[in-house]
Amino acid sequence: MPVDLINSVKMADVMMKFLRGDMTHITPYPFTAGKPSFAPDGDPRLPRSTPEREGIPSGYLRAFFRAADDGSCPPRLHSMAVLCHGRLVACVSRAPYTAALPHMTFSFSKSVVAMAVGLAVEEGLLSVSDKAVSFFPEKQPPLFRSPRMAALEVRHLLTMTSAANFNEAGSETERDWVRAFFFSDCSAMPGERFQYNSMNTYLLAAILRRVTGQSLTEYLTPRLFEPLGIPPVYWETCPMGIEKGGWGLYLRVTDMAKLGQLCLRDGVWEGKQLLPRAWVQEMRTFQVETGRSGMELYGYQLWSFPAPRSWQFNGVFGQYAVALPEYDMVIAATGGDSALFFNRVLRAIDRFFGSGSTLSFALWREQNPAYRLCRLCRDPLPDNPAALRALRDPWSDPPAAQGGLRGLLARFLAVSTSSGELPPAALRFAACPGAPQPPQSAFSSPSSELPPADEDGAPSFAAADAGEPEADAPAPSGAEDGPERESLPGEPPAAPCGPSAEEQGGAPACADGSGWYRLEKSFGTLLPLILSGLTNNFAPPVARLRFRVEEGRFLAELAPEGEAAVTLPVGVNREAARCTVTVNGEPYAAAVRGSFPADEDGRDVLLLDVFFLETPCVRRFKIIRTGPGSLYVRFLESPTVEDAARMLLGLVSAPEASAGVWDLFGQDLLRQRLYGRMKQIALPTAHGKRESLSEL
Repeated sequence: MPVDLINSVKMADVMMKFLRGDMTHITPYPFTAGKPSFAPDGDPRLPRSTPEREGIPSGYLRAFFRAADDGSCPPRLHSMAVLCHGRLVACVSRAPYTAALPHMTFSFSKSVVAMAVGLAVEEGLLSVSDKAVSFFPEKQPPLFRSPRMAALEVRHLLTMTSAANFNEAGSETERDWVRAFFFSDCSAMPGERFQYNSMNTYLLAAILRRVTGQSLTEYLTPRLFEPLGIPPVYWETCPMGIEKGGWGLYLRVTDMAKLGQLCLRDGVWEGKQLLPRAWVQEMRTFQVETGRSGMELYGYQLWSFPAPRSWQFNGVFGQYAVALPEYDMVIAATGGDSALFFNRVLRAIDRFFGSGSTLSFALWREQNPAYRLCRLCRDPLPDNPAALRALRDPWSDPPAAQGGLRGLLARFLAVSTSSGELPPAALRFAACPGAPQPPQSAFSSPSSELPPADEDGAPSFAAADAGEPEADAPAPSGAEDGPERESLPGEPPAAPCGPSAEEQGGAPACADGSGWYRLEKSFGTLLPLILSGLTNNFAPPVARLRFRVEEGRFLAELAPEGEAAVTLPVGVNREAARCTVTVNGEPYAAAVRGSFPADEDGRDVLLLDVFFLETPCVRRFKIIRTGPGSLYVRFLESPTVEDAARMLLGLVSAPEASAGVWDLFGQDLLRQRLYGRMKQIALPTAHGKRESLSEL
C-alpha cells in the first residue's frame, strides 16, 4: 500500500537522524514532561501471613529467591512479591531498589487493558466482534481502503492477530497514531497468524476512550484500581493524550501481584465480582500459537506459562506476574534483566513452583529431613523465626552461617564499611587539601594490555569496559570536530605528566571543590539510551563535571551542555544515596553509589552508578584520573547496548509488505551501520581536562 511505503521512508529518516546523532529531533513531536514524582508507599494493602503458615518453608522460598537472582550487580531482579492463598507471604527487593515505588511495567500493562475491555463489554459499550474501523470513521483514508483493515475486529487486537503493519516504530514517526494505524494496511487477513504488536493494545485503549468518554485511567480507577487498593497510577500518553495502552503504566510490585490474584480468583476480590467471571476465563483461553519458548500460547493479552493451567502477565526486562493455580499462588516481579521476555526469574518460578516443582521440592526435603512429610502450599508448618529473618535479604548468608574466621572477617568489614569515612581516592577526586596522593608512577607507567577489572565484576558492564586509555593519554586529535570521530582507547601515551600546581607548592586548583572538568564532545548523557528512547526524553550530553566534599558527603555534579548542573549525592562504602534527578522537567527517583577501585596502573577509578529506581535502567560512569588535571570517562548502561540494539532494531524492522524501501538503502549494510553507530552513541567515551580559574 502507498501509505506503508511512506511510513518506511519516514522510518528511514528517523534512522538517518539517529546516525547523525540528532537525538532531540527524532520524533515529529516534542517531549512533554508528565510523570509525577512518586512518593514511596510501603503499605501493600494486602492480608499478610508467613510462608510457614501457608505451607511454604522459608528456607525453600529463600532458595527460590537465590535461584531467581544470583546477587550480581547491577541487580537483574529489583523486587518480588509472593502471594499464597491470597496472602502476602514475602516481599523482597535487591538494594537499592524498593517495593514502595511504582515501576515501569512495559507490556504487563496489556493485560490491564484487556481487563478494561472486559468491563466495557459487560457494560454493553462494545463487543469483541465489532469492527475496529467502526469506532473511528473520521480516521479512515478517503482512498485505497484495505479490505483486510475493514475486516479487523476487536478480538484480533486482543489476540495479537491483526497483522497490522503500523507497529511500535510508527510511534516515533507519527503524531496521530490512530489515523496512522488505519492509513496503514495488514500484512495478512486478521486472525490468520500471531504477530506481536503493541499498537494493537494502543488501539484498544483508543477505542475504550471513544466508547467510555473517559481516559483509560479515569475509567479503571473506580472499577479496578481503587477496589484493589492500588494508589493513583500514572500511565504515559501518546501525543494526542490517549494512554499508550501497550506500555507506559507504572505499578508497585504488590499491585502487580493483586492483578494476578484477581485473575486467579476469576475476577473476585474480597467477595466482590470486579471483573466478569466469563471474561477472565476468556482471557485465559489460549488458542493462538506464538512460537516462543516458555510462552507458546496467547489469550486475550495474556501469555501461557509452562506449568499446568498457569499463565503470566509479561513485560520486557523482567516485569511479570505469574498465576499458579496448582499451588494457589501468584508471584510478581520487577527487574532490569537483559532478556526481553522469558528470563531467569521465570525459569526459577517454573522450577520451584511450576512444572519442575515436584522434583525441586523433593530434592530440597532430602537436604532438610525435618520437612520430609511436608506438602508444598498445603500443610501449615511450625514457625521458623530464624529462616524467616533470612528472607529479609535472601542473597546474604545468615549470621549463624558466618562462624569462625569467616564471621570475624564479615564483622570487621561491616564495621569498616559503615564508619562513614570517605576513601582517600574520593578526596583526591574532589581535590581536597591534604588528600593522600598516589605515586607519580601511577600516571606515567605504561598500561597493561589487559582491561582493568571492575570492582564488582558486573558482567553487564564488564564486557563494555575493555580497552581503557593509557596513563595520561591525551584527548584524541580532532576531538574539537565533535563526536563524528570515536575516541580510541589504547592510543600512544603522552609524555609523563609534570607536577601540578599543587605539587609545585601553588594553591590547589580546586581545593574548595570549585574546579570543573571540561569534557570533549561526546554522546554521553545522564539518562541511559534505552530510557531516553522509551520516554522520548533526550537530554544534551554532559559537557562538564566536578566532584566535591560537603559536610562529609561526596558529591558529583554533571552539567549538560547549555543547562544547569545536576548534583548527585554519592553513597560510598557499599551504600547508595537516594535523590530525585530531573531531566527536561521529568523527575526520576534515583539512587547513586560510588566505589573507588584502582586500576592495574594504580590510577584512581570512580565507578559511579546511577540507578533509576522506577525503571530497568542503570547509568554507570567509569571515571579514571589519568593525570593530576585530567580524566577519562566511559558512559555505560544496563541493560546494555546490545539489549538496546536488539530492541530498537526489532522495532524498526519494516513490514513484509513494504520492504522495498529498505532494499534501496541496503538493509544489511544499514543495519550494520546503525548497530555500529548505536555502540558509539550508547557507549561513548570522553577525555576531560580541568578548567583553569580564568575559565570558571
